[in-house]
Amino acid sequence: MKDPLQAAALAVSSARGDQVFQELTRYLATILGVQMALIGRLTEKFPRTIRTLGIYGSGAYQENIEYPLEVTPCREVMRGSFAIVPSDVQRRFPDDHFLPRNAVGYAGYPLTGLKADKEFYDSLNDE
Repeated sequence: MKDPLQAAALAVSSARGDQVFQELTRYLATILGVQMALIGRLTEKFPRTIRTLGIYGSGAYQENIEYPLEVTPCREVMRGSFAIVPSDVQRRFPDDHFLPRNAVGYAGYPLTGLKADKEFYDSLNDE
């Protein structure tokens, strides 16, 4: 595990601007062996939404999106705790239309930045 983490740190350290988040999601997806990884930020909109800062899935960088918080497993992460749904994530969150079709599980972890905004790391596993 040490070598992949060092590779991720090196890749992220050489990235600039918003590219940092794209690189980080790519390495997180690769290291964890998950279908998709994303990093997002809670917006000021009501109802609350998440705006992604980086998404990596299906072997490529994806376009950033904004999605409703309340219908997703991300809502637990935004409350400040690690969240895991080991199976049946689509059945448990049927209104989350941004889940990949073959997603089975979910894990998310809150990240805190230098500002007061909440950011989070999110991953989806298709196995």
